[in-house]
Amino acid sequence: MTGTLTIPNSVTSIGDEAFSGCSGLTGSLTIPNSVTSIEYAAFSGCSGLTGTLTIPNSVTSIGNSAFAGCSGLTSVTIPNSVTSIGNSAFSGCSGLTGTLTIPNSVTSIGDYAFSGCSGLTSVTIPNSVTSIGQYTFKGCSGLTSVTIGSGVTSIGVFAFSDCTGLSTVDFNATNCTSLGSSDHPLFDDCSNLTTLTIGSNVTRIPDYAFYGCSGLASVVVPDSVTSIGQSAFSGCRGLTDVTIGRRVSSIGDSAFAGGDHIIQMTCKATVPPTVADVSAFDEVFRGIPLYVPTASVGSYQVAYAWREFTNYIGMTSYTLTVQSADPSMGTVSGGGSFAEGATATLTAMPKAGYRFVRWQDGNTMNPRTVTVSGDATYTAYFEAVGDIGIGDTEEAGVNVYTADGRIVVDGAEGMPVEVYDVTGRKVAASAAASGMPVCRFEMPAAGVYLVKVGDLPARRIVVVR
Repeated sequence: MTGTLTIPNSVTSIGDEAFSGCSGLTGSLTIPNSVTSIEYAAFSGCSGLTGTLTIPNSVTSIGNSAFAGCSGLTSVTIPNSVTSIGNSAFSGCSGLTGTLTIPNSVTSIGDYAFSGCSGLTSVTIPNSVTSIGQYTFKGCSGLTSVTIGSGVTSIGVFAFSDCTGLSTVDFNATNCTSLGSSDHPLFDDCSNLTTLTIGSNVTRIPDYAFYGCSGLASVVVPDSVTSIGQSAFSGCRGLTDVTIGRRVSSIGDSAFAGGDHIIQMTCKATVPPTVADVSAFDEVFRGIPLYVPTASVGSYQVAYAWREFTNYIGMTSYTLTVQSADPSMGTVSGGGSFAEGATATLTAMPKAGYRFVRWQDGNTMNPRTVTVSGDATYTAYFEAVGDIGIGDTEEAGVNVYTADGRIVVDGAEGMPVEVYDVTGRKVAASAAASGMPVCRFEMPAAGVYLVKVGDLPARRIVVVR
């Protein structure tokens, strides 16, 4: 078959090998919105097809080898309707260039799905994806950056092998449990991988996760991580600096084996993490500076595997206290004991019917990251959605607002004014005198107060300083 291909609107499925091997087909391929499925090898080997392939949003799955070997395609648009990308679906599509966008409707990416797509430069695996198959991006030599989403729980062997141009990986899989092996490493022959960022919500580093990534010079395991798996960073011979987060409680066999170029290590955990075997630090020189919390030096010096290190340096630790101005409106997380210079992520979590307003220092970022330099307290303020917050409100000629930490009631001439805190305790009361309709109340502390003026509906207002 040669020339251009026109698929009529009456077609609902493109069957197995329907146009497989039709290398004489040329030009762009238009798939109508009537098509719901593209089956096995439907267009495999159609190397004459060119330009952009747009898969209609009627399609829910892309079959195995559906477009394998379509080397003339330069870009592909995958719609939000697609939930799975089959094995070898786009394998050998070497003409695809630039960024590969996978929609957040996709939950699985099959074996070899994009292997040999050497023109791709970056790919983001969305949070919806739970599994990435074997050899999925093998031989994508043009890839320079990869982002792995939070939902991924398993990644097949050699998934990114021979991605020789890969330099940056953002790993955000919060609870990935299956990821390669020593014989089948995930990033095999990715010696140019120099930058690894592990997301702040990741809770575990799987076995063999970054085995053999010899180009990495430094690794920071964030405070969210509780376990580092077997051989997770084994063979990373370029490593010079390792930081282990404060919540890590276990480190697997050979986790940092082969780290003969590590010149310093920091472990922020106040309790020495349990080490499965001394091989965890195989070839790491035991005389390197090892920074641990000052109060924990003695514990490290007697703990299994840690006691082999001889050059402990204590780090001063500080306490970050986090609190809500009104616990009935929301809670705050991220406090605790931190080493000096560490970073902490503070998160304000409003309850139903409320929203976060600001921190006590005026910062409105949520979550926010702070660098620890001393003991500190951070207070989050919330307000009711649809109720009055910071600002003013007016009803029946009575205006209630805040100014300089005071509650001001204007227009309440001859009416009693009462102010209550969130526990229902009356903290102030007055009546505006005739000819002087303004009441001002100095509040004992920043927080949320209820203002009752005469028979008018009570108003909620937030006092901040």
